[in-house]
Amino acid sequence: MKEFLKRDIFSKIVKCMMILVSGVVAGYLALALVYALPTDGMERHVQESYDMIKEEGISPRLIKGYESTRLDNYSDGLILNSAIYDGDESVWEKAAAIYQHTYEGENYYFSLLKHLDSEPGEITGSYERDWHGYLVYVKLLLLFMNYADIRMLNMVIQIALVVYLIYLMKKKELGKYIPAVGMMLIFLTWSILFYSIEYSAMFYVLMLASVLVICKNRNIISKNRV
Repeated sequence: MKEFLKRDIFSKIVKCMMILVSGVVAGYLALALVYALPTDGMERHVQESYDMIKEEGISPRLIKGYESTRLDNYSDGLILNSAIYDGDESVWEKAAAIYQHTYEGENYYFSLLKHLDSEPGEITGSYERDWHGYLVYVKLLLLFMNYADIRMLNMVIQIALVVYLIYLMKKKELGKYIPAVGMMLIFLTWSILFYSIEYSAMFYVLMLASVLVICKNRNIISKNRV
């Protein structure tokens, strides 16, 4: 019995390691593929949103006095800056290093504005310590729409996900938990999440994971022998 348990635990560890390694490889390849795309259209669409980005500022509150309505334009500046970078490096290097247009002494948000203004003194920065998976879909979206359009698309998709989650909860006889979901959305200040790409990325992970757990809850319970 003990030997069987040891083999079972070992096989689970190996399986988890294989999933982890496969995820790393798949993520890196996905980034390399989007870095092979031309950036002219991406930069043009970010340029279209220049006035809006500059007017809002680096960390604006949509409702003054309420910290929960603060947008993360600093992180979005990093995201947009990274998305439009087009240096001479290979796609493999770009996918690993995540380069940006930067200026001495400036953060990513103000460096983005200076780059869009074509100010002299631009240098290349990098942010290689994280995996920037959001660039896979942000770069694709920037081929066809600007920053404001992405916000509107975020709003539509997020509303659809919440409606679908509530529908699933009703279908799976989990309706008594719907008020708790409503309270969660209130405390997350859901009405401002779609404004920021950074916030939206986290929200999608939360919602998609919730949908997955509800759809596959019996399999999850069975496999974990709960």
